[in-house]
Amino acid sequence: MTVIRRPPPRPISDPPITKPAIGPVHRLPRRYCAPFIWSTDGSTLHRAGLFWHISPSTQRALSKAPALHPLFEVVGAVAAILTTLCWLPQIRKILRERKTSDISLGTNAALATGISLWIVYGVAIGSLPVILSNSVTLLFILAIVGLKLRYG
Repeated sequence: MTVIRRPPPRPISDPPITKPAIGPVHRLPRRYCAPFIWSTDGSTLHRAGLFWHISPSTQRALSKAPALHPLFEVVGAVAAILTTLCWLPQIRKILRERKTSDISLGTNAALATGISLWIVYGVAIGSLPVILSNSVTLLFILAIVGLKLRYG
C-alpha cells in the first residue's frame, strides 16, 4: 500500500504578490491587507467581501443566527426612529428659550460617550441600522451639549 503525503503548507505570513507582467515579485505585509483575504494555502490574495472586518468565527455565528420575525424588525425600526428623534423637542426648546440651566452637562457627555460606543459596536458587527440611528442621535446629543456650553 502506497501512502501519498502532501507537501508541507507554505507559510502564509507574507506570501508574494506579483504585479501584472511588469516588475518583480513584491511582498505585502499582512497588516496592510485588511480588505483582502489570503487563500488557505497562502498562494493568492482575494478581495474580501463587504464585512471583511468581522472575524470568520463571528461571520459563522451570524450566519447560524435565526432570522427574526418581521414584526420584531418593525418594532426595532420604530424604536430606532423614536429614540433618535426624541431629542428634537429638547433642541427646539433650548433654541426658543435660550436657557439650559436645567440640563446636566455630565449626563449628556456620558450619553454621548455611550452613543459613540454603540456606533463602534455597529461598525464591528456591520449593522447599518445601528450605525445610522446612533450617528444621528450622537449629532443631536452633541448639539444639546454645544447649546449647553453656549447658553450656560
